[in-house]
Amino acid sequence: MLPKLMNGRSTAQWEEFAADPEALDADARALYDEITRAGGERCFRAWDWQRLSFISSLGYLCEWLSYEESLSWCLRAGQKLQALFRSWDQFMRCYLLGYCFWAREDPADGDSETADI
Repeated sequence: MLPKLMNGRSTAQWEEFAADPEALDADARALYDEITRAGGERCFRAWDWQRLSFISSLGYLCEWLSYEESLSWCLRAGQKLQALFRSWDQFMRCYLLGYCFWAREDPADGDSETADI
């Protein structure tokens, strides 16, 4: 999973989703528009690379990865994120929108995990 996340796993899923935005239902279209305004592919890079860091940390804790391997994955992901975003706020907004897409969650729903992003 780590190589897939490093190479943009969610970006490929986004490309399929965005192939025909006119065919999307109203909620999916609203999320599509929000993600497009926030930076499109960058949102999925934020989501994938943050997940990669989390999963590699868990891999170390479960003794599936050495400390050095886990740190190497995290460092590469962090460097890519640093080059892509100018601020934590920008990163977090994209990360949460990437999560919304992955979880099929509506950020406008007050009961959602990402309400009022």
